[in-house]
Amino acid sequence: GVADNGKRILSEESVAEMQKVHVTLPMPMRDIAKWGLGWFILESDGGQLIGHDGATVGQNAYLRIHRESGTVAALIVNGGAANQMALQLFDQTMDQITGIPLKSAPVPAASQPEDLSIYEGEYDSLAFNHKIYVREGKLFKKTVLRLEDFEQEEDEVEIRLIGDHQFLWGAENGAYPAVCCFLDFDGSGKPQTFFAGLRTCKRIG
Repeated sequence: GVADNGKRILSEESVAEMQKVHVTLPMPMRDIAKWGLGWFILESDGGQLIGHDGATVGQNAYLRIHRESGTVAALIVNGGAANQMALQLFDQTMDQITGIPLKSAPVPAASQPEDLSIYEGEYDSLAFNHKIYVREGKLFKKTVLRLEDFEQEEDEVEIRLIGDHQFLWGAENGAYPAVCCFLDFDGSGKPQTFFAGLRTCKRIG
């Protein structure tokens, strides 16, 4: 598109690249499984849904665009259970307008592994530091979020196996769970990469 004065900011080629799949995620995060340049991409029989979510301390933003119907939905939240609010809102509106339903939430496996020690370790990136450890036969995650010169330590959470080295947490009280997975196993059977929050973190300990 062009502005009222006829000026074009992005070329048609750039816009097309933004809406083309460049990355398939190691596991779906909520309804997001693929990524373009900047946009996440959800493809189904109802067409293509693109968007982008973002968050910082105390603030969350959500954007969904359905080109086939010309529908755009935006939500900005500055407190409370933002993700759960967004999921409920989009589930009750976007699926009815676009025909693209929200995927069902994953559930823990019927039985959890007896030996979870292969996952234990410290995984790090520019934005996150995750410590994964076993206590009383259960696997836990403790995360530090880095924002420039500020660090926020999150509460300890238990992560429970879904299957195929994929885990979830935060499904209490009907909330849609967050998910993570372990990747790149070495010769000793230990993962070298931890994927959570749409970020990959490398093992450092």
